[in-house]
Amino acid sequence: MPAYVEYTSGSLWLRLYTPMDGDVVTQPVIDVIGQSPAETVISLNESIFLVGDEGSFSIPVTLDEGPNVIELIASNMDSDEIELVLTIMYEKE
Repeated sequence: MPAYVEYTSGSLWLRLYTPMDGDVVTQPVIDVIGQSPAETVISLNESIFLVGDEGSFSIPVTLDEGPNVIELIASNMDSDEIELVLTIMYEKE
């Protein structure tokens, strides 16, 4: 199992596998990969996704050259919320 950072709020939990805050990448599109309970609503920058029954998500994000801020908000029906702000550096090879 790959390394992850786990966040919790009330009954809500979120495991983030990639990316990690401060990562430097050389490709223009990365996947935000994690796990959360089914039916968790994931808001990623301007897009909204619903976690399926399997409890995992993989959301592609297109990066601009230089620093990119990714805002991820996970929420559930109990109004529990986890908010993450990640800064990812995209450097062209």
